[in-house]
Amino acid sequence: LWKEPRKVRQIRLVFDSDFARKTVHPDPVMGWYPMLCNIPYHMADFHPPETMTRDYRLEYRDAAGNWKPLCEKRDNWRRVERAGCGAAATGLAFVPLKTWGAPDCHLFAFDFM
Repeated sequence: LWKEPRKVRQIRLVFDSDFARKTVHPDPVMGWYPMLCNIPYHMADFHPPETMTRDYRLEYRDAAGNWKPLCEKRDNWRRVERAGCGAAATGLAFVPLKTWGAPDCHLFAFDFM
């Protein structure tokens, strides 16, 4: 939180994409190959890592001290997300709503410029 409003042009988020590859595929060997070009019919589906944040909301605090929604994202599958802004804010907030299966949300970076 800041005393004076700051112009926020862009927000960058970096999510936990499970670099250990433990939650991508039930077969530990196949988990290392998330971009297969030939997938047999009987193979279990690949999905985004369970540790990845699926749904989230960004909020900002205006000069009067009121929290307002900035954007809301559903079905996110990207490790790095950028959101355009353009608001004069005295504070920013990241509100996780859902993951792809993990009980907790892990956010590696929350930057703004």
